[in-house]
Amino acid sequence: MTHLVTIEQHALAILQQNDLWNWSDTKRIQASGNQTSKFQVPTAKLLYFLIVESQIFGGEVLDHFWKKLETCEETLKENVENLRGEHFVSAEKSFEVLFRGLDPKNVNFKPVLDMAVEFFTDLGIAFMNPGGRKSGTSTGFSVSEVINEATDNLLQRVGERGDLGKRKQEVLKALPETLGCIAMFAGAAARDDVVSHLNSIGNATNMEHNAHILYDDLYWGIEAKEESGEVKYFFRTIPTNRYSNLGYITLREGDEIQFGKGPDGKKLDNGPTPILCNLQLAVARVLRMSGAADIILKWKDQADDDGCYRLPFASEEFFNKLEAKLLLSGRAVVA
Repeated sequence: MTHLVTIEQHALAILQQNDLWNWSDTKRIQASGNQTSKFQVPTAKLLYFLIVESQIFGGEVLDHFWKKLETCEETLKENVENLRGEHFVSAEKSFEVLFRGLDPKNVNFKPVLDMAVEFFTDLGIAFMNPGGRKSGTSTGFSVSEVINEATDNLLQRVGERGDLGKRKQEVLKALPETLGCIAMFAGAAARDDVVSHLNSIGNATNMEHNAHILYDDLYWGIEAKEESGEVKYFFRTIPTNRYSNLGYITLREGDEIQFGKGPDGKKLDNGPTPILCNLQLAVARVLRMSGAADIILKWKDQADDDGCYRLPFASEEFFNKLEAKLLLSGRAVVA
């Protein structure tokens, strides 16, 4: 355990030294060819928070990071082995051991950068572009019409047609890369739990419309914890550098969320599936705290049409929307 903590300290301290890496502080996203988008992914920060949250889950992002780094330069493989035997002293010392005999400016970090892009694309975009039904918007506090449907009828409909999970099940089957990222991030058992629970009522929650939007945009999340044999749910805000107004949400950080307290609570399993809540919360923290969420939200904003008629000219605005739609759909190169 001591060795694992030490190598984790080395990785996190090194990734915090942005001024020491030859990464220009960010990794650019290219839409096609040599045309560089104005959007940028903060690579070192993304890897840093991926490792932090993955370690909590018992995932393998840390090991994957070192393996990718070793492939960047033959001397790095030997230096990484030396670093594993070093007690952590400081970020500068770890950096010095890692690049002993090397100039970081001359190292091709493509394997590490590709790793970051894979997580950004296959985990980040997937979690922030979920699709599915939103709560209604007819009034300020409107909720989905399913709330008025008898519980037994709702469960029967889900069982027969898979309304709440079949589409997502099919999507994930078509996205093995996303499942691979989940396995590396949170472990194979977590990935298997995600797949097995996608078609269950535990993958559905009913929220006020604005709260639903803020949840999808990763401004808040749900933490599920087992206490005295009972699963409890807690409201968690996501740290972000940007001011966020939580609208009609009156809950505050750490408040318990009461699920399954109504007369039909037992039929609905008393609340959402814990692993789905905690995985969403962990990914939200990674994307928000690294700044990657802001990039994806900009794409989503540009991909939204406002419904107004436009003259059919190939304007810059049109190409920005097209680029954003392609990036969100996975049909553009992220390099």
